[in-house]
Amino acid sequence: MLNQNALSGFSLGATLFFCLNFIRHIYGAVTMRIVYIGPNNLNEISWIKESLLAMIVGVFLGWFFYKLDVADKAKGKHITIPRIKFKNFWLAVLFFTLLFFGFIFIFIIREYNVKMAEISYMFRQTFWQYCAGNIPWPEIVATSIIFGIILAVGLSKSSPRK
Repeated sequence: MLNQNALSGFSLGATLFFCLNFIRHIYGAVTMRIVYIGPNNLNEISWIKESLLAMIVGVFLGWFFYKLDVADKAKGKHITIPRIKFKNFWLAVLFFTLLFFGFIFIFIIREYNVKMAEISYMFRQTFWQYCAGNIPWPEIVATSIIFGIILAVGLSKSSPRK
């Protein structure tokens, strides 16, 4: 049986891994072989692979938090990770989905500004024209919903079973 600390460890681990890996894709990174990777456009990121990889890391971190919690309870300690109280579970999902979407939207604005600085004035597009053609909206929305649910399960006091 999973406890709340294991679920919190899973959600924090998966989300932080995805966010840090996402930022590494956007701004580029230097690998161990001294090969420069990136920066990528948002439509060049493999969203499903990155999400699944983040969930695998989250599972391992959740297992670690579970074992840590079991060891602490054996010593007589009771450690809890703070959680946010929401009226119901779906309000928590909406809150965390919008929070995660806002995080990604910052990078949508950044990509637009970078692209518009590169092309000549004659070919400039409005923000909405650029977003309509160059941003992978289904992947971004799906990823935001997935991580909104993950964060709601791990960081809210509301239960999805009610």
